[in-house]
Amino acid sequence: MGDVIRTRAHRFRQVASALLVGLCLSTAFAERPLIGFYVAERSPGPGLSAITVPGSGKQLFVTDSPALDLGAIDAVEAIETDDPDTVGMELILSETGVKALGDTTRAALGKHLVLMLGEEVVEAFPIEVAIAVRRFRLRGIPRASVEGILSTLTAQ
Repeated sequence: MGDVIRTRAHRFRQVASALLVGLCLSTAFAERPLIGFYVAERSPGPGLSAITVPGSGKQLFVTDSPALDLGAIDAVEAIETDDPDTVGMELILSETGVKALGDTTRAALGKHLVLMLGEEVVEAFPIEVAIAVRRFRLRGIPRASVEGILSTLTAQ
């Protein structure tokens, strides 16, 4: 695989905007964008939907709108692993995305940060400190999910 999607910031934002508009109109992703970081609550509340964290089976509750979406990401890279069914994925945030992530996590200490690909929960972890990193590297993501993201981005 090893595909890297890198574009100039303005072109990526145009693609991201078009992609998000398309996804919002699509029935497959009517409720959630292709990639999103969500702040999750431990208890249900108004306007929150239940999600299940893979591996643990733990239930968390998120809004339909992410705190950060595809517009905060400058590049997506698939990273091969020894497992034929999964790959790693590196998300490289824009400067604006790094700031937004820092602000979001600073305001949500004690809650969880959840990365979702469409309706699929990829990762959830407690927010113990403000997170302001440019690169996120994740492992064990289903190959089909990452391939779908990369093919959607390259088709734009």
